[in-house]
Amino acid sequence: MAEQTKQRYIYIDLLRGWALLFMLESHVFDAFLATEYMSGPLFNTIRFLHGLIAPTFFFVSGYTFVVVGDRRWNDYLGFKGAYWHQLWRIIHILLIGYMLRIPYFSFKRILTGDPKILESFWHIDVLHLVAATLFFMLLMANVLRSKSLHFVSISVSAIIVMAFTPFVWSWNIHAHLPLGFADYFNASRGSQFPIFPWSAFLLSGGAAAHLMLRFRQRENLQKYFMGMFVAGVAGVVLTFAITFLPIQLYPPHDFFKTNPLFVLLRLSLVFMLMAIVWWWTERFRSGESFVSIIGSNSLIVYSGHLLIIYGMFHKGMSIWYLVGNTQPPWVIVLGAAVMIALMSAIAYVWHRIKKKDKKLARIIYIIVLLMFAYTFFTNEY
Repeated sequence: MAEQTKQRYIYIDLLRGWALLFMLESHVFDAFLATEYMSGPLFNTIRFLHGLIAPTFFFVSGYTFVVVGDRRWNDYLGFKGAYWHQLWRIIHILLIGYMLRIPYFSFKRILTGDPKILESFWHIDVLHLVAATLFFMLLMANVLRSKSLHFVSISVSAIIVMAFTPFVWSWNIHAHLPLGFADYFNASRGSQFPIFPWSAFLLSGGAAAHLMLRFRQRENLQKYFMGMFVAGVAGVVLTFAITFLPIQLYPPHDFFKTNPLFVLLRLSLVFMLMAIVWWWTERFRSGESFVSIIGSNSLIVYSGHLLIIYGMFHKGMSIWYLVGNTQPPWVIVLGAAVMIALMSAIAYVWHRIKKKDKKLARIIYIIVLLMFAYTFFTNEY
């Protein structure tokens, strides 16, 4: 039964795995591509495709939360072991998110560093957003205590987040809320992934999973994913149709960062991608692969590649700082291939260790954390 369940949801890991592979490529691309190549139709097309990576990753995170939570619903409501495990997982994601935002990998340098640079610690990134939104979804489960009401609450929340993003981004939230908390709401101080609009993708993923589970009970998943694909196509058409209407509902804003229509466009494309990946796994009976292994070990892949590129391990300097945007496209392609190969190998080894001996995996994890802590507190740079 466990094998059947894992096979049934292999498309989730596969979609997340592909999103992570393109994320590795995109971060190498953004960090090192020479500025003279950052223009033209090809560059703009690549940037648009890169813009689908985060929505896909977030959507799958919300989707997975509800799929897993469906099996543990009674434990969540009764505050049993599964609830505390999920809560600790959320806290764990949040802590790693803040760890990756440390501007200097040196406790001594943080105490004496530039306060303006240290403010970047509070900027909200991928893991902060995932943790905050999943906590909200877990809280709604405990408050509403009904799967149907949970579906309604996160669906409505997704719509509210999308609809109000241009307004929230125009507000001077930092004048009213403390630093660190205000950064969760808009990007006025540099947050990469504030709640508005990005949590809409996680919430939509959760809502989509609720619907999928209902269709699964009726043993009609093919109809569900066909409907998801059609909804995606309709969303794309609707987005372009509304764009040309002479209607202005919002104050001046950046269309590509805050407009609900652009959020809807990317969400619609994610719908289509998930439906296609599900069809692929059903058509070819796709089992575990190196892509799905990457997807099921997303936290170590995400954290690891960021530390390689941006980690201040080289006398207080990162590879990104040392190299910068100076490299031609062929070097970017080679660098992306090396990064993908390296992180795939790490994910595979870690996956095998966890599968073979979970106790050993925990010991290795603790040792790595202690090594990082020791380096952080003793490093001069």
